[in-house]
Amino acid sequence: HGGYFKVRLFSIIIFIFSFFNYNAYFCQQATSFYNKDLFDAIKPCGNFTLMVAYALIRLVKYY
Repeated sequence: HGGYFKVRLFSIIIFIFSFFNYNAYFCQQATSFYNKDLFDAIKPCGNFTLMVAYALIRLVKYY
């Protein structure tokens, strides 16, 4: 299943990019409001990235 491995690798790349971009963007106000560092602010927002990554994996799988 060489194609399946490429799908997994692609989904991991999407996950990394979405984690560093979208989480940093959406949680920027939470960081300034709670006066925490970025890592503590990203933790509750990780669920959003997991949902997006899971939806992308499901979408690519059915193609």
